Amino acid sequence: IDGVPQTMWHTAWDPVAAPLPHEIIVDLGQPVLMAGMKVLPRQDNNPNGRIAEFAVFLSDDGQAWGDAIVRGTWDGRAIERVIRFPQSIRARFLKLVALKEIRGQPFTSIAEIDIIPADQR
Repeated sequence: IDGVPQTMWHTAWDPVAAPLPHEIIVDLGQPVLMAGMKVLPRQDNNPNGRIAEFAVFLSDDGQAWGDAIVRGTWDGRAIERVIRFPQSIRARFLKLVALKEIRGQPFTSIAEIDIIPADQR
């Protein structure tokens, strides 16, 4: 979220890695009309934590999430991933849940995460 692909968010691995699923919640500060989101895997040539299977949830209050707006799978490449929602949705909170890691490890890592505003559909 800092705009620097060389930094990353990574789940705990020491002294003990937490088992999947892992989640990251982004508070957008106010409701935003979104058409989707972008996720950039870690960019340091280390595949640890690259997401293989995911789900995305949206919320107005950060408490009630309902059903996943989208679910999907990715291969192990470190390229930017674009997730398009079935329709534009207004929400304040965005939750990405990593369900599986590409090598079956108990890690999740992300270099960048961003929304796609509805006007860029």
